[in-house]
Amino acid sequence: MRIMADRVLIGNCVVYALCAGSAVVWAVVIARKARGRPPLEPIAAQPISWPAAPVCATFLVAFVLPDFIMQFVAWRFELPAGLSLIKVQWRCASLAAQAAAIVGLMAIAGPLKKDEFGVQFERWRGDLLVAVAGWLASFLPVFVARTWQGLLELHNPEGQHVMLQLLESSSSGMILAWAILSTVVAAPLVEELLYRVFLQGWIQSQVAGWKAIVISSFVFVVQHSPYDWVALMPLALILGYVYNRRRSYLAVVVLHAVFNGVMIALSLLAKKS
Repeated sequence: MRIMADRVLIGNCVVYALCAGSAVVWAVVIARKARGRPPLEPIAAQPISWPAAPVCATFLVAFVLPDFIMQFVAWRFELPAGLSLIKVQWRCASLAAQAAAIVGLMAIAGPLKKDEFGVQFERWRGDLLVAVAGWLASFLPVFVARTWQGLLELHNPEGQHVMLQLLESSSSGMILAWAILSTVVAAPLVEELLYRVFLQGWIQSQVAGWKAIVISSFVFVVQHSPYDWVALMPLALILGYVYNRRRSYLAVVVLHAVFNGVMIALSLLAKKS
């Protein structure tokens, strides 16, 4: 019981510290706006040259591919309902297939240009700083949204992210390792490629940047559990804004990965004995 209490205390202290750091970032943003400066200075980038038809076809294939693979695997191998280690492993494989589909189909449509995919490693230091600032900025609104859900009794543990459910119900080191690989590595790499680099990158070449941010954020959020929609929207909008201003795949992947990693760490600290 003492160990459990210590873990909860540590978790609470971490949450309060992160909320304070997030508040500082928002104070800086407000101060910059008050001086007539944008929260994040834009980086000049060439417009996307992808034709509409292959973009739409590629997005549709990539969007449905992971669920198709998971449903086929569950049917073919008669896997039981609920999340398990083998399903997490297949989830990683389906995400890899999703990324391969995006790159492969777009390579067929025309030559790939690294700047159109947000690959700008020469400014990696600045991108990492932006990623950390963006992650801190996202923490407070996500925390407030979660708290609001709890106060209104909208919290539904059964609707909680399936990976967090699995971690809370198991103490297996193998499951923890695969959950981290899936949530902290594979998901940010593939989801940011699909929703920010590919979808938002193309949309913002057609319409105003803020519209592209809203559209891509909405599509990103609705493919998660309905329980997560409200809390994930601030994260999605911040990811979209960062990509709009920096066009950096590295920045949004690191931001997303750190966010997921911290959520897993806090979940483990709060895990019941």
